[in-house]
Amino acid sequence: MNISIQKQTGSVLLIVLAMTLLLMIWGLQVSEESIVSTKVQTNNRLKQISFEAAEYALRVAEEMVVDEINTIDDIVDKYNGVDGRYSSILSGYPVFIDYAKPPAGFNRDNPDHWLNPVWGDNGVYKALSSIVVTYNNDANDPNSVMHQPRFIVEYVGRDLPNDVNGQPQGLERFKITAIGWGPKGMATSVVRSYVGVSL
Repeated sequence: MNISIQKQTGSVLLIVLAMTLLLMIWGLQVSEESIVSTKVQTNNRLKQISFEAAEYALRVAEEMVVDEINTIDDIVDKYNGVDGRYSSILSGYPVFIDYAKPPAGFNRDNPDHWLNPVWGDNGVYKALSSIVVTYNNDANDPNSVMHQPRFIVEYVGRDLPNDVNGQPQGLERFKITAIGWGPKGMATSVVRSYVGVSL
């Protein structure tokens, strides 16, 4: 039996190592894309939860305005800067409605301003008066919100001027701003709507 031993160069080993390296790089790229995709989906879910909470508060506010406003006196009595109700106009007919705006430094789009005092008039801190709505506060639910949604309502006046006899016409308008937080406070949504009430 004649056995010949040839000198081996190891080219097969190099090819296998190169292919393994390429597969490893491809696998890392796929896993990185998967991680990014998961983060995007999680952020979308958190944003959706905060949006649903804000929308819920908005609907509660709209129902409240329609139910509680029957006369101009209701506006005068309730839209005075207390309990989340403000007046952004100065009106003289048929009764005098004074300004009762939110604090001067209040930014409706800043979640911290909804929770902490902000610069008010005369350079003093003033807390925002808002109405808090109970929404999914089960501590065991992963979709539970960090802070309960809340809203403010601002009376912004009528949509039409007085008629030729000086009598009011049109709808009394209210601007509603609501905010919702997602789980762990990682997402917030601010929504607005206008409601018109006929007196």
